[in-house]
Amino acid sequence: MAMLARVSVGLVALMIPSVATANPRQQLVDDHRGMGFLEINGGYGLQIGTTPYVPQADGSFEHPLTHGYAIGASGGAYVAEGVSFLISYEFTSAHSRKGEIANAVDDIDGEIHYHSVAAGLRITRDAGAGWFFGQLQAGIVLPFQTQLTFRYNPALTALPEPITGSGSRTSSYGIAYGAQAALGYAIPISDGVYLGAMIKLKAFETSNNGENTKLDNFVVDFTAEPPVATTATIENGTVANPPNTYSVQDIRAHLVIGYQF
Repeated sequence: MAMLARVSVGLVALMIPSVATANPRQQLVDDHRGMGFLEINGGYGLQIGTTPYVPQADGSFEHPLTHGYAIGASGGAYVAEGVSFLISYEFTSAHSRKGEIANAVDDIDGEIHYHSVAAGLRITRDAGAGWFFGQLQAGIVLPFQTQLTFRYNPALTALPEPITGSGSRTSSYGIAYGAQAALGYAIPISDGVYLGAMIKLKAFETSNNGENTKLDNFVVDFTAEPPVATTATIENGTVANPPNTYSVQDIRAHLVIGYQF
């Protein structure tokens, strides 16, 4: 019995270190420091920049919060303990809330779609079952367009020049420059694979200098007597039409799935 007790004690002593290091979740956390990683993400949220999408009868605009989705991909390479270089691409879409003008427009919809590319640094810190990460990147938004669409009220058919159907204004903008930042948390789920969530902020600015605005059966001024629908192409950046700046500012919640190697 004494011999058995000594053997048992010896086996337990040998097993304790093995048990302490055999926690699969902790091992997955430790393994997140590799050469690099690849991610895909999808998110939904608000655009809070310049959004003159909902006109009023007096010719002014409301600036509503627009909402929409984003999808993207990122690649990173570890450059130091807890620090990685990160390149990201993202496609973002947003629509304004609906609007109307009494006896003139039954429905108003504004929308924007754009592609962004950014590069910067990500910092990670282990915590609990996974790790926190924060990132800051500088980048560009590729040339893009905004579109405002009206669906006209049947009352406009009684005008001397009847206005029917729908009309649109499509505004083009050049490359936008700015930055984006994100804060999130990730949890490993298997060898090299992890899931995460993050809040991402974007802020980019551009102008329509050298670009054009296309009007298609579009009423610019509903206070005119009578209102007139216009179809034309306006060249921006001239003396008659000086350039305007445009800001793209987003806040969105994203889900992330990644693979480390």
